[in-house]
Amino acid sequence: SHYRIGVPEPGFYTELFNSDARKYGGSNMGNLGGKWTDEWSYQNHPYSVDLCLPPLGVLVLKLDRQKTAAAMNR
Repeated sequence: SHYRIGVPEPGFYTELFNSDARKYGGSNMGNLGGKWTDEWSYQNHPYSVDLCLPPLGVLVLKLDRQKTAAAMNR
C-alpha cells in the first residue's frame, strides 16, 4: 500500500533493501529501485516520498546524491 514519509532533502531516494523482494521469498512489491521526492512537506520535513510499502516488509532508502545532482544539472 502507499505510505508517505517526510525527508530532509530533495532528490532521488534509492531503495537499498526491500525484504519483500523475490530473492528473499517475497511478493516483489516495491518502488522499482527508488523514488523521487515531492515538494510536499510532511512529518516536519520539507519534502516527502510516496512509497509502495510491502505488507510485513522493511525498506531501506538512501538519498542518491549523484543521480540527484545529474538531474538538477540538466
